Amino acid sequence: MLTAKPITKLTCIVLTLFCLGCKHRNIVKHNGEKDLISFKPVFGISYTEIARRTQNGLSFNHFGYQLEPQWKMQFVSNDSTSIYSPTKKQFIKFPLTRGYDSIFNTARTWLKVKTMTKDSMIIELLNAYADSVDTRGAKVYMVFYADDYIKNILRGDISLCKSPSRRDSVYIQRLTTAADKDFEKGFAARQPVELRSKAHQLLSANAIQSQPCSITSTLLMIT
Repeated sequence: MLTAKPITKLTCIVLTLFCLGCKHRNIVKHNGEKDLISFKPVFGISYTEIARRTQNGLSFNHFGYQLEPQWKMQFVSNDSTSIYSPTKKQFIKFPLTRGYDSIFNTARTWLKVKTMTKDSMIIELLNAYADSVDTRGAKVYMVFYADDYIKNILRGDISLCKSPSRRDSVYIQRLTTAADKDFEKGFAARQPVELRSKAHQLLSANAIQSQPCSITSTLLMIT
């Protein structure tokens, strides 16, 4: 025979804590929670990307390609962003799609917020394949500073922040040394070699050299 056992005070406390733990939060703390992300705390703040680095902290990958910071953006609302276009010289609005685990999509790019404050934020790039997204991340991180932070704290100078670090220089020197010893280890240079044709210079030189001969021939004919 089944008998109903009285609910103890301890059981009520456990159930209460469980319910509180399951309560949905609207604003993510950006440290790994699975909540639906919200950009409300940073609406209208303009951010400028000052660095783009790999997981090891370098701005160059193993092919020698430099990951340059390019983005300027602000979150207008939870469903739109404003991103600066260097080509059109103006900000363009893009739709924003929010996901869980701090993931969102805008400007045809999948991204994941790692940290976000009113002064700065770090966003990780995600790889997308057809209709699926690799949520493990591409291990490439975009570092943004708020424009107010750049103006008031950095005094508007972000050239040092954007320039390659000493670690980058040492890494490129190592790649260069390896390429000098083995051409198969060559890599894409930051400033590629430019090939220029000398055909025009050779034609000009031949014309100058042939000119005295023509004059001499003319003189002989006159004589």
